[in-house]
Amino acid sequence: MTQKNRSLLKLLLALLAWSSSYAITRSVVATMPPILFAFLRFAVAILALLIISYTRKTPVQETMKDKWASILTLSLTGVTLYYVFFNFSLQQTSAAAGALIQGFIPISTAILAAIFLKERLKPWQIVGIFISVTGVVLIGFTGQASASGNNTIMGNLLMIAAVLCWAIYTVVSKKLASTDPIWLITRLSIIGTILLIPAVIYEMKDQSWPAISWQAWAAILYMGIFPSALGYIWFNSALQHISATQAGVFINMDPVVGALIAVAFLGEQLHIWQITGAALTLAGVWLYMFRNR
Repeated sequence: MTQKNRSLLKLLLALLAWSSSYAITRSVVATMPPILFAFLRFAVAILALLIISYTRKTPVQETMKDKWASILTLSLTGVTLYYVFFNFSLQQTSAAAGALIQGFIPISTAILAAIFLKERLKPWQIVGIFISVTGVVLIGFTGQASASGNNTIMGNLLMIAAVLCWAIYTVVSKKLASTDPIWLITRLSIIGTILLIPAVIYEMKDQSWPAISWQAWAAILYMGIFPSALGYIWFNSALQHISATQAGVFINMDPVVGALIAVAFLGEQLHIWQITGAALTLAGVWLYMFRNR
């Protein structure tokens, strides 16, 4: 197998790991507190990342000096707040709808970059943003309260909040673009997990420790090892041998693959307006990212 094919395989594995997280999270947060799930997931991720860091052949020479503010912001937006919103969202809305809303991440990042980094937008990029916003509105606001008491509109709003957190994470992370990714992800995971502790304590103050099934423990191990640790390593390793544009094509399929997994394994259904919204969101992303090339 050539180096390029190995890189494409790593991208595919990262895509499958990240895409599967919607359906798995949706299943687990139906049986246990969502913030506790996020905490346990990242506890596993930290252990995996520390093992990977310890076994690296080449020591990494990095320091936290002059990076504290950025690292704290990234920990808060990329781990703590993102997964609080993400997990609570999937208690209320479907995994398929949540996955499709995540397709708005590239556009929300572009909007924040234009505001805070003063990145100029070309006319067709503005059109792409408008199309994607329209798509997200169709996905997020065509649901209704379910018989089980879940409110899909509220769940979708929480997922949009998670998307905005990740957009902030992406914009701020540009300041640390030259930092070793495994070193950075390990520290973000540790700090972000520590910041989750007060939320876990508050969540559990009026309830006893839940009876966690072996299926839930298996999901916690899977989510910690694969989407939270190996997924990032596979992705960054693949970028050493293929272009960021090629990688972007793979990763932009994450919402679609995530929705398909939810439909196939959870038996979820998507309304015609949500499918239309997904198509508009992806079309807007394509116009924004590739028309310029």
